[in-house]
Amino acid sequence: MMEQLELNGYETVTIRNEQQLLDNFRAILNERHADKFKNQPLTDKEFQCLLTMINGKSIFESARILRDKLPLKRNDETEEYLSFLDTKN
Repeated sequence: MMEQLELNGYETVTIRNEQQLLDNFRAILNERHADKFKNQPLTDKEFQCLLTMINGKSIFESARILRDKLPLKRNDETEEYLSFLDTKN
């Protein structure tokens, strides 16, 4: 499975603790949504708000969040819809 993911453009990342996991998640979101974010990465406050919305959910709620788009209000009051899984590519 790992080889197939790498063939599809994914890279292997070594994650040793929760902070590295969060940093990687944030980097992926910023990269995936750079156009939407107008190259303004998520601020600490925005990222914490996002984590609050997704943490502590049931398995079913987590699956729904991963499939759907989650609205996030930016510090400048604009609202962006974030996707987590690219099911088309």
